[in-house]
Amino acid sequence: MKEIFLFSRMQLYDQILGQLKEAMKSKEEQRRDTLRLLQSAIKNEAIEKRQPPEELSDEQVVAVVKRMVKQRKDSIEQYRAGGRKIWHSKRWRNSISSPNTCRKACLRRS
Repeated sequence: MKEIFLFSRMQLYDQILGQLKEAMKSKEEQRRDTLRLLQSAIKNEAIEKRQPPEELSDEQVVAVVKRMVKQRKDSIEQYRAGGRKIWHSKRWRNSISSPNTCRKACLRRS
């Protein structure tokens, strides 16, 4: 009789935590701060749903990321419409300011 081994695939939240640990070890401040911001938002979503963050589905985590990116894009548009320079602020350098920043921070491969 053949044995079938089922490997559970790593959840997106677990991948984000792994990337956060890697960023801390390699002292990549911007990536670390971006992932911490993302981790915090995911934990807040889990609290609202009254479940541990590890139990959120990948779709729920992706929804959180999309919401954060949309918020940053809206803020950037408002700053630009007001004629303010946003890139000099540490807050903006360390936030998720575009989908590419988040994608690079979250999905970077070793």
